[in-house]
Amino acid sequence: MVTTFVSRLVAIRLVRFAIVGVLCLGLQYLIVETLHAEAGTNAFLSDAIGFALSAQLNFLLSNQFSWGDAERVRGHALLRRWLNFLSVAGIATILNATVYAVARPYVGSLAAIVGAAVVSTSWTFLLNHYFVFQPSRGELKREPVITK
Repeated sequence: MVTTFVSRLVAIRLVRFAIVGVLCLGLQYLIVETLHAEAGTNAFLSDAIGFALSAQLNFLLSNQFSWGDAERVRGHALLRRWLNFLSVAGIATILNATVYAVARPYVGSLAAIVGAAVVSTSWTFLLNHYFVFQPSRGELKREPVITK
């Protein structure tokens, strides 16, 4: 029973995460193409900027939608969650931009962005699910509420 609930919760979060990811990927692609193709900015830098900007939208949507069932936090707890999210996103940015820069000459921009997104979003989902949007240690010490 508990395993079924947890599996369903993870599946729902994964679907929501994917929806948010597709929206943010679209934003990232528009930014990359605008900066690189239109403005002549270096491809690596264009992708890093696009990813970093889309990460901010991603946090807002993740907090409200993907992990909307997680405990709502405010003040310092929200700041801590955002900083944790940014830490995860920062490492994901490095992963994303590196994969993009390596793959782009061989497969083109769109395929490189998609490949980079697979790597960085796998990292991001796992850390968000098990770290960023989990209760703090102080919250874990509370007695669980059991309903029948």
